[in-house]
Amino acid sequence: MTSSPRKAGNAAANPDGSVYKDYSMTSDDWEIVQKSVPLLLLFYNAVQTTQETLKPTVSLILPLIGALAECLDPSKPLMIGNMEITDLPEAVKAGRQVVYDDLQRRYFENLMECKLEDWVVATVLDPRYKSPLFKGLEKWNDGTLTKRKGWEWTRAAWEKDWRPKTADVTDEPAAQRARLTVNSNGFDLLNGNEEEEFAEVGRLLVLRH
Repeated sequence: MTSSPRKAGNAAANPDGSVYKDYSMTSDDWEIVQKSVPLLLLFYNAVQTTQETLKPTVSLILPLIGALAECLDPSKPLMIGNMEITDLPEAVKAGRQVVYDDLQRRYFENLMECKLEDWVVATVLDPRYKSPLFKGLEKWNDGTLTKRKGWEWTRAAWEKDWRPKTADVTDEPAAQRARLTVNSNGFDLLNGNEEEEFAEVGRLLVLRH
């Protein structure tokens, strides 16, 4: 909907709102409202999903962002379930493009590598990401986002912020178990078993938290 200069002038001259004729919605305005519902429904569903848990985690948020980007892509049909929404007014198409461009800029184009590293480390430490590891991160993956890369970033974060000092773990049984997987370079591979690696990282972080 747009407001003409005439309407804006009348609004200034009508501060008590006693005259409404100039602000009544036309049939075109109502069509824009009705046709905008499918777009708004995407965000409504995303908000409802996050509100179902007290502590939304990366394993929930990243797939939602990826799904929103997919659904808002103007080059693709607008789908609600299995139903394609057709005959969108130009104003709704323009709104879809604006929201899509903003989403791309915020979460993809201007995303710093350090933020992507944080997301990847979070997926490594989230039990729901055991298989597949980077579900929901496909939009950010340029072909170099591998499990090994995820482990490199996780190891670097652990070395920087979490690695126990020798004096801190002298007489703690749990820490003694942790030392079995730590050497001067960080993590040792546990017989090449990545599932055991994931579990051990989780225990180390709980130990130090």
